[in-house]
Amino acid sequence: MNPPKILANASFIDDSNRAYDAVAVVDGRICAVGDLETVRSESPSSAEVIDLDGAFVYPGFADSHVHVLNFGRSRMGVSCWPSEVDSVADIVEKARIAHSTAPSGRWLRGRGYDPSRLADGRAPTASELDLPEGRCVVLDSFDFSYIP
Repeated sequence: MNPPKILANASFIDDSNRAYDAVAVVDGRICAVGDLETVRSESPSSAEVIDLDGAFVYPGFADSHVHVLNFGRSRMGVSCWPSEVDSVADIVEKARIAHSTAPSGRWLRGRGYDPSRLADGRAPTASELDLPEGRCVVLDSFDFSYIP
């Protein structure tokens, strides 16, 4: 059992985007939120007050092992997930569209394709992905990790 704590001097954001100044935690559960005075009055007198020096605190995330950062980065490039492409031609078309809007000189990065789920049953070839101005295209299949 953990001793009661009051976390204060922070902006605590709840799941409806309301902000509070302080939060009391007793036995691993939030038992009070609000301004410090209100939270103190609703907490055990033995609660330790911890000053968070103006930090922001958001609701916790339960990661079901989705590699959140990698997933987010993958959505910033050419999206080739099975729900979005059915064939090599679809991937090539998405690369050409991305090429037309991407800043000159930058590589195009795509992620998420699964060669076994494409109608062609294979990955695109380098010659299929050749783009004007020699732009490089890098596609990672769904099972590769993002490498910055």
